[in-house]
Amino acid sequence: MRKILTMIFCLIAPMLYAGDVTGNCLSYTQDGRCVNFSLEDGSVIQLRLCSPSVVRVWYSPDGTLTRSNESFAVVNEDLEGIGELIVNEQNACYEIFTDKLRIRVNKSPFNLQIFDKWQKLLFSDHLDKGHVSEGTRKVEYKSLRRDEHFFGLGEKTGKLDRRGESYKMWNSDKPCYSTVEDPLYKSIPFFMSSYRYGIFLDNTYKTEFKFGTESRDYYSFEAPDGEMIYYFIFGKDYKKGDTLVDSDGVKARIMYRDGNDAVVLTEEDNKWYKLPIQDSKGDDFVAFRDFIETSLKRRGLDKYVD
Repeated sequence: MRKILTMIFCLIAPMLYAGDVTGNCLSYTQDGRCVNFSLEDGSVIQLRLCSPSVVRVWYSPDGTLTRSNESFAVVNEDLEGIGELIVNEQNACYEIFTDKLRIRVNKSPFNLQIFDKWQKLLFSDHLDKGHVSEGTRKVEYKSLRRDEHFFGLGEKTGKLDRRGESYKMWNSDKPCYSTVEDPLYKSIPFFMSSYRYGIFLDNTYKTEFKFGTESRDYYSFEAPDGEMIYYFIFGKDYKKGDTLVDSDGVKARIMYRDGNDAVVLTEEDNKWYKLPIQDSKGDDFVAFRDFIETSLKRRGLDKYVD
């Protein structure tokens, strides 16, 4: 039985990630704000530091770093000065430091990781499958944390938290759409993570975002053609609801309502929690806020579970 299971796994494993995957990083070159990493399969991954907190990532499977047209969305990439860009080479990796980020590029296999200045991991390629190409199709696989949540993509149906869902970007005339229909008539390929970063995918084709629908270990975004160019945008925080303070000094913010629960985010440890609001009367925000504040005082925080 064990031999049979092993044979089945060997047959299925290659299908989990269709297409070519990036291998080891052989070398790098630097030109101003840009650092180009050359891989053994001939592909090139370019990092451009637009500011100390914004990094453009360009995956070029053929290694040419050429695009058919200039960006229709990005006007200026040089947002702030970055000072002197220094690439520190070590035996196992390359490292780039800014005032706000630590960027680590592991050599074997190639794996991109971005940390904040306190060494907290924010964003990472999923194992050695961070950058995949199959013909003109390109896919980015990123590691997914158990407590990570996603917001954005503009006007979409479904819940506000995008985790566990997939979405396509393709303008469609849907005047009478259902609550689960996708795509709709707007394409906004930008999302935010609860780990305080955002991703803007600069591609005009029919892109697709999958937030953990294929695996609980990774999420992905892909394009059927065109350039795979996206921007990693780090921020100290994103805008949230009113601050609440309980009797013990715990600060939390109302994020959104989920059925009979309120989802809140604590400021100190950046954790997500659910509070039951079935006793809440009315939808007036002031009354709702007061009720949540009372819940924090009387009930404490019930851990938010996916």
